[in-house]
Amino acid sequence: MLLLRYFILQILWGGSMIRAVITGGSGFIGQALTIHLLSLGWAVTAVVRKAEKLAHLKRQELEVVEADLSHYNSLSNPIAHKADYFFHLAWDGLTPETYSEQGRQLENVSASLQALEAANALSCRKFIFLGSAYELQVPCDTSNGALPSARAPYAIAKLCAAQMCLHRSQQLDLQFNHVLPTGVFGPGDRSHRAPNTVISAFLSGKAPAQLISADTPQDWLYIKDLLRMLTAVAQQGRPYRSYYLGHTVPTTFGNIITTIRDLLLPEAPLQFGTMPDPTAATLREISHTALLEDTGVKADYPFDQAILETASYLRSHPLELSA
Repeated sequence: MLLLRYFILQILWGGSMIRAVITGGSGFIGQALTIHLLSLGWAVTAVVRKAEKLAHLKRQELEVVEADLSHYNSLSNPIAHKADYFFHLAWDGLTPETYSEQGRQLENVSASLQALEAANALSCRKFIFLGSAYELQVPCDTSNGALPSARAPYAIAKLCAAQMCLHRSQQLDLQFNHVLPTGVFGPGDRSHRAPNTVISAFLSGKAPAQLISADTPQDWLYIKDLLRMLTAVAQQGRPYRSYYLGHTVPTTFGNIITTIRDLLLPEAPLQFGTMPDPTAATLREISHTALLEDTGVKADYPFDQAILETASYLRSHPLELSA
């Protein structure tokens, strides 16, 4: 379906090749998006810190540009071609140890605005900013004495960057979309986020320790679904709208864990806790169907298959799990 849409758009645009810029092009999502867009026949400029991380991708339609976040004020200079879409994925400070570093997170806000200016200089029709579902946890009302979490500086910086870019994009008359994916997982991810640690625990022959209750709302998005959704946002998303990227009907933590257990270690007993998950309430407050309504695209990759493909990857690329 996406290939058909691509050819239709090529006809409408006079047959010219669609071009995209992707910052953070060597990361888990960035590299997957680069490969995905190339497979659709797009030309891609991947902005990375170290070009050798994409040395295995030798394509005529791929341009690799080295640039650190601190050099984004001149990002458009080394890029050889103007582009149609600009995906800003790059972000520094994505570990539990650096989420709370306020200075580092604020530098990301500045770099995001500089990336937006680069998109404008490159005559892009749209700027897509990769946010985070953690933004939904930023409290607007603190009258009840609620304290921010350790991850708050990261979430606040993401939200601030999104709002600043939205404001500036309107001044520039540059289309803008803010996307909020949740629980992204799949082959290629080397992080210790929940999907990887849970699957890895089952692969090691033991059930993971459960801290939250089984009926907690939860949403894990497979990378292949995310790639289709990002492409749909770029081509069909309503300008200046934020999109939650996840399933139209989130499931529960208990359903996710039980499904993984049944696939990988059926005999393992499960013990769920009672600790509330701070994301639960926020998952109820945002529209889960906006992307489907605007583009006709939704997350529909079979969850069982997604888990099995990710487990196969983690068997050959095991994580070092803490004791």
